[in-house]
Amino acid sequence: MVVGYTEEGGRGYRLGLTKLSASGGIQWDSLYCYRGYDDTTYHHVAGEGVCQTDDGGFLVVGWIEDPPDRNPDSLYVLKVGASGAREYEKIYGVGTGQWIAPTSDGFILMGNHSSGNKTYLIKTDKSGQEVWWRALTPTSGLDAQSVAATSDGGYVVVGYDRYGNGVDPHDICMVKVDASGSILWRKVYGGDDHDTPTDVIGCSDHGFMIAGKTLSFGAGTGDYTDAYLIKTDKDGNLY
Repeated sequence: MVVGYTEEGGRGYRLGLTKLSASGGIQWDSLYCYRGYDDTTYHHVAGEGVCQTDDGGFLVVGWIEDPPDRNPDSLYVLKVGASGAREYEKIYGVGTGQWIAPTSDGFILMGNHSSGNKTYLIKTDKSGQEVWWRALTPTSGLDAQSVAATSDGGYVVVGYDRYGNGVDPHDICMVKVDASGSILWRKVYGGDDHDTPTDVIGCSDHGFMIAGKTLSFGAGTGDYTDAYLIKTDKDGNLY
């Protein structure tokens, strides 16, 4: 499943979904605007992350600009069926959505808020109803990129640390939170140049693998970076 957005005729963005077969062929593709707008007045609605749901459908997270009676930029969630038919949509009044991951009892949504460069998490049940909302306030300056559920019921978030180790404003940061979103620990990785993450997964030994790119190590220079893999134990310590 490919998610993104497209602009048509200068009227704003529409969220786009494309379902691919195992061989890469297009099975269906659809564009979506917020139901409060018609096709002549839609504003910016964009998709950033997607995951499959238990019923064979898909849940998309992204952002919407200037929704009615909401913050100027709000997190947007769209649920579609297996063939792309819209089932429901929800708006949460904080920042912009970046990533979504399934959990045993629902979903974890992650986004960034431009005010103070803060990251936030929203836990929902399987129907998209909010269970809790947490701002990772001790990590002001974090520009989060990915979130994953952990084997103990908590979550890890990875992103750029804008303050880093005091040498460079772009280091890789991983934050561990418990099942209710409270911060347990925070780790920073990287060297003296730009190091940025793209994804994080949990491993069978309960540690984590972070994928990203680096200018601190390898032969990367300027706009050309090297791939960067970081393996940690369950407490975020490097092996």
